[in-house]
Amino acid sequence: MTPDTQEFVVAIDTGGTFTDCVAVGTNGTLIQAKVSSTPPDFSVGILAGFGALAEAAGQPLEPFLANTKLFLHGSTVVTNLLVTGRGSKIGLLTTRGHRDVLHIMGGAWGKVEGVSDAEIRHIGQIDKPAPILPKDRIVEITERIDQAGDVVVELNEAEVRDGVRKLLDDGVEAIAVCLLWSFKNDAHERRVREIVEEMAPDLYVSASADVIPKIGEYPRFSTAAVNTTCGPEFSNYLAALRDKLERGGLKRSMLIMQSTGGVVEPAEAMAKPYQAVASGPVGGLVGAIEVANLNGYTNVICSDMGGTSFDVGLIVDGKAIRKHVSMAGPHVVYSPSIDVISVGSGGGSIAWVDRSGALRVGPESAGASPGPACYDRGGTRPTVTDADLLLGYLDEDGILGGALALRRDLAEEAVRKHVAEPLGLTVEQAAAGIVRVVDAQMADCMRQKTVESGYDPRRFVVFAYGGAGPVHCAQYARDLGVQRVIIPLGNVASVFSAFGIGSSSVRHLEEATAPLAAPFDDAALEERFAPLVASVRSKLEASGFEPEHMHIERFADTKFTGQFYELELGFGEGDLPTSDALVSLFHERYDQVYGEGAGLRSAGVEIVNVRVVGEGRPDGLVLPDVMADTTAAERAPTMRRMYWPTIDTWAEAPVRAAADLRPGSRLEGPAVVEGAHTSIVVHPGDQLEVLEQGTVSLTIANR
Repeated sequence: MTPDTQEFVVAIDTGGTFTDCVAVGTNGTLIQAKVSSTPPDFSVGILAGFGALAEAAGQPLEPFLANTKLFLHGSTVVTNLLVTGRGSKIGLLTTRGHRDVLHIMGGAWGKVEGVSDAEIRHIGQIDKPAPILPKDRIVEITERIDQAGDVVVELNEAEVRDGVRKLLDDGVEAIAVCLLWSFKNDAHERRVREIVEEMAPDLYVSASADVIPKIGEYPRFSTAAVNTTCGPEFSNYLAALRDKLERGGLKRSMLIMQSTGGVVEPAEAMAKPYQAVASGPVGGLVGAIEVANLNGYTNVICSDMGGTSFDVGLIVDGKAIRKHVSMAGPHVVYSPSIDVISVGSGGGSIAWVDRSGALRVGPESAGASPGPACYDRGGTRPTVTDADLLLGYLDEDGILGGALALRRDLAEEAVRKHVAEPLGLTVEQAAAGIVRVVDAQMADCMRQKTVESGYDPRRFVVFAYGGAGPVHCAQYARDLGVQRVIIPLGNVASVFSAFGIGSSSVRHLEEATAPLAAPFDDAALEERFAPLVASVRSKLEASGFEPEHMHIERFADTKFTGQFYELELGFGEGDLPTSDALVSLFHERYDQVYGEGAGLRSAGVEIVNVRVVGEGRPDGLVLPDVMADTTAAERAPTMRRMYWPTIDTWAEAPVRAAADLRPGSRLEGPAVVEGAHTSIVVHPGDQLEVLEQGTVSLTIANR
């Protein structure tokens, strides 16, 4: 097979600072590239990423696009729309008497959801987030369906048309439809949506029953509104990106990463854009599961330190921890997603001194433009990357494979002016302080995800990836008490979220509110699942999967009678458990989560929601051996002066090229291993070992 005819699976993850790109050829060759992201038009960076991959593959861009047999994409577009408040201008049609749902925000729910424990202790000082739309763009219409799904008041279609005209006159760019009890009977919502589509065929419309047909008035309304405000921009982005790529030569499928942990076709992604929130970090967890399974790790703290943020998720007993209510920017959404939390601690996070004279790092980031001061792109404020350069962890000759040289003098000036002089420190002391602060913040984030959730981090290994993760992982793992850090696929760790996106399955999910109380009727429970299973199978068939290549799972959200929150119980594709077995399974799960004896077993058990997840694995990325030619002679290391916080001193240390290491290679710190897109910092007393596929293991010494 010649280079011009080899086909590739390509995965690209667009982050706030960098766009990460991975391609695996039919001969198993892995190619990676890392280019700057290009907000507000992220498609420019994606095309640049394709160009960089094509160059590395030895093909012109057009043939490379033509030889791309599958393109999988994770995007930060939806997250950016919500964080910046730049979504589309929307209107809402709702049941008469319920226009205040999105402003009341479920009482305290909208105020405390997503808020840290420290902030909750000062709840009186916290304001609710601004509503996603003002009341003058919420139109009430006469209709009513009751909790049983029966029509109590017929839909007044004349009022619907009047309401749509009002919203169109107000210049809305999209309309959400949220009616009471539509998850029990969506006939009125369907008809309202049809009327909107008749009156404004080109307008984006989102009905709550199509988005998330679950009980919970405020989160259902909020989810539909979030979906609607992101819909037009995200749809336009995907359509324009696909058009650009097709004009450039792409002839095959494009799949879009979701926070659920799978990929879907563009049409479904356009219909449910809210599920694209945090899709990049979720991709990292999907990839981590692949590598963890290969190396026998079942409990993993996944840490992704990129240019803008630090993202943390958990794998427990080989499966990613999930959540069903999450935050999309400042807004609550129902989202059956992999649970990832983020803090503004990335390589581009800006260091500053507050009014009390305390050194702070983040959450503001220098982003892709202007970037850290050392990038010489106009940035003048010090960042974590500037501090890493001054401490010797990064090479002045550049990052991104040498494509971006780093200016030490600019980093020094930024740190001196904004940190060292205000605090009366030397530049080196200030740089060391910046790194200590950001490492502590990341350890605190991981502690929140583990200790505060009932997990002992000492029983986990840490997976560290992202461009800055391998630079900082030893210190934040040491702070957490973890003794083993895994850098998955070595230098590929810098673009590991893209790799995870490329190894994702096509994933379709259907759920519904279906209340049942124990003792459960076996036939009734099976009846609740049957239409959801049929729908998921139909979607997988439409995606081109044969039944033998489908994997179907069923879940039930279960609780004690009278409780507000549920626990998810999972079942395979075979027979459902009997009523007694299901109740016992719930009691066992409840004791596992909350402690033995915590449940009030006499209260009775209820099922609230049922859920079906179907997966089909496309012919995507495989886990390749990313090691270089093992017959090449190793080069002698160079020496560089670096600061080592564990012994609080500066010392010369060897710098090794990642390409020179082989499976079985071992190093003892202090040392640095440099790859094209990241560096692994090995502190004094720590030990590095190279495993299969180029994965690196760090054993962390106690300090």
